[in-house]
Amino acid sequence: MQIIPLSPKERALIHNPSEIPILEMIKGMSQDEMAEFKQYYPKSLKHYNDTQVCWLDEERYLISTRPGHQGAVSDLELMEDVRENRNSERFMVWYTLMFPHMVERRD
Repeated sequence: MQIIPLSPKERALIHNPSEIPILEMIKGMSQDEMAEFKQYYPKSLKHYNDTQVCWLDEERYLISTRPGHQGAVSDLELMEDVRENRNSERFMVWYTLMFPHMVERRD
């Protein structure tokens, strides 16, 4: 796994600086490395879902601030962005690394 530093522009979007090392790790992960995190499951589905909703709200905001974007971000636009950028996989990796006490490994 490579650690790929976030650009200054990417860093400016981060609200919690403690997440930067984790995001840099995720940025450098291959698809195979991310797939290894499929073995982890949330201990609390409520916590996982609440956290994911916050993640998606932030993603919706980031899409709305892209140059040339106008109007509200539709659900379809959000889901297309999630799929194109592998954000479901990235979220599970991020969640596992941010909340290791909230996941369990199942082989």
